[in-house]
Amino acid sequence: MAKMPTLVSVTQLIATQFQHMIFTDPDAYNILDGLAVHWYEDDEHQHGANVPPSVLSDAHEVLNGKWILYTEACNFMVLPAMGQWPSADKYVHDILDGLNNWITGWVDWNLALDSQGGPSWINNTSDAPIIVSNKLWSML
Repeated sequence: MAKMPTLVSVTQLIATQFQHMIFTDPDAYNILDGLAVHWYEDDEHQHGANVPPSVLSDAHEVLNGKWILYTEACNFMVLPAMGQWPSADKYVHDILDGLNNWITGWVDWNLALDSQGGPSWINNTSDAPIIVSNKLWSML
């Protein structure tokens, strides 16, 4: 039977402190398969945490061969704007920054949303790679 991957999930803001605390402990290192890092709080994101993507390279050094996965990828608090490219540009920029700093993959927060940036259980808006029209029954 295959072992389910075990990971620890953190934001980039606390990744530098957390990686040393967990991955330098031999018992914790042997239990965990990788590090999941939330997409937000990078140096370009609108939350303003201004954490450079280089913290991911720092984590890679401590992880010694374990993987790093970007999670909750999205353009948060932005309404979808059909035919406009700033959201796509930011999305690509963030993914490339991650890949250039040892991210091995990413998981999207909202792969498909409606033209109002929802639905959302917390009533916020986001842009997404796929916008679905519930009026036209088609993808835009």
